[in-house]
Amino acid sequence: MDHSLAHSRRANPTGPPDERRKAALDLRRQLPRRALAEWAPQANRTDPVGILVEQGKNRIQDLLPVRYFRLQADPFAFFRGAAAIMATDLVSMPSTGIRLQACGDAHFADFGSYATPEGTPIFDLNDFDETLPCPFEWDVKRLAASLAVAGRVAQLTKRECGALACTAARSYRQYMAELAPMPPVVAWSQRIDLVKAVADIDSIKLRRKMQKRLADLLKSGARQFGLVEEHRGGLRIREKPPFVRRLDKHELHARKAFASYAKTLREDRRVHTATVCAPGRGVQSGRRRQRRYILCDRIAGVWQRRTNATADQGGAAISARPICRCL
Repeated sequence: MDHSLAHSRRANPTGPPDERRKAALDLRRQLPRRALAEWAPQANRTDPVGILVEQGKNRIQDLLPVRYFRLQADPFAFFRGAAAIMATDLVSMPSTGIRLQACGDAHFADFGSYATPEGTPIFDLNDFDETLPCPFEWDVKRLAASLAVAGRVAQLTKRECGALACTAARSYRQYMAELAPMPPVVAWSQRIDLVKAVADIDSIKLRRKMQKRLADLLKSGARQFGLVEEHRGGLRIREKPPFVRRLDKHELHARKAFASYAKTLREDRRVHTATVCAPGRGVQSGRRRQRRYILCDRIAGVWQRRTNATADQGGAAISARPICRCL
């Protein structure tokens, strides 16, 4: 079936609900949902390993052996580290043409619990290092496929793995149907109440286990997860080579990359320009040039933390103040 028309189709996100529903029904007639499940390797399909090798050219070379070793652990580990391979395959598939700024790597392990700036525990996506503009269904497919692959690793039956994928897609559809009639501001403020979700678990044993885990995570978050240490009266990021280390003055490429990234943030989250600290402001040397950073950290892909930190030109943090507790 030829679904090429769907590639150029656009829906008006600001139109009246009835108009948007009609446009959606028209699009479904052109591109039935079952067509979104169709895929077969193309004759000229790019070598998956070649995609990873090409990606590696822009990564820290010393860490590539670690990355490749982790990819070999099991099929799901490979799936997690191969978002580019799946994206390359998705390009050749029929598409709704409804594009947005997607997560880009919405496998289930990139969902986790963390706290809002107000300290409220929530459950949501927590990893956006593969974000890109693409058809909305790419994220849904990535999530559904991740559950099926993880199910195989857990030795579930093919039917059970398929049920996991179907449940994820169905739940997404049902929740989007709930959000659709809401005013944008109301829809934007919707969130999963993690405490309530845990309290609603039917199994008493599992519920108590999750409540304890949630409490432990909150306590760990209050201690910065062991990622910072006291140093000369202040705080700094604790080094854990080769994965966590401070930059030296020669690593200009990393500084340029960070500056480029900062330009994509809202103004209140961007890096401030370099300033000269005056004496008596809690800095070891009042005449040293300083840079103030907004640092974003995560551990094992399951949490995020924002910190205000003052750093010298060598990249060493002199002081840090958490502005968001995270799980």
